[in-house]
Amino acid sequence: MKKGQAMKVAAAVGLGLVLLMGYQMVVGMGVATLMRRSWPTRTPLEERFEALRIRVEDLPSGWHWGGERVEEVPGAEARFLWYYGPPGESKTWVNVSQELILYPDSQVAADTYNRWVDRVIPPAHADDWILPPGLEFNSQADQIVVACLPGYINGMHYYTCKAIGRYEDAIAILRGNVFDDRWLTMKDFQAVLEAMDRRIVAAMEETK
Repeated sequence: MKKGQAMKVAAAVGLGLVLLMGYQMVVGMGVATLMRRSWPTRTPLEERFEALRIRVEDLPSGWHWGGERVEEVPGAEARFLWYYGPPGESKTWVNVSQELILYPDSQVAADTYNRWVDRVIPPAHADDWILPPGLEFNSQADQIVVACLPGYINGMHYYTCKAIGRYEDAIAILRGNVFDDRWLTMKDFQAVLEAMDRRIVAAMEETK
């Protein structure tokens, strides 16, 4: 093989490896995470999502960023992000997630709100969901439902807790697995819920 041809082949192989690595990054981190890390100048839409989301500092010590992805929601823009607890990816069920959905205006968000509640807490099992002792929360949302489902995982008692709130044109859904005495307690979940409420209200005030 001639030297020029060898260089072209090497360049093609190198480009292929770069593209493969890029594809793996997108699959592993999610499109939204890659966009947020790659472009320091974000679009106004991404800036708004950034202002609405919870932060790792809102969680107990030892929690860390998990990832973020773009969600497909008809008539809206949406993002789904999550955090892992101290055990890390070895116990993925120790997690907190937040889903953010932005609609064109407050009326559209209000019209879809009850459908989101039914999707997150199916009506057929709604009676099984409770507001457990120790969870006290006064939200500034226009509409909000907070409920937990008790259960056991690996022999440990826990609650699957969810909050579905509407703040003007935005719907925020917080999910977390809450344990009695480790990783994420009910007091911790309440603190995250309060932080989400506070951040979203502050972001809404800034846009007025």
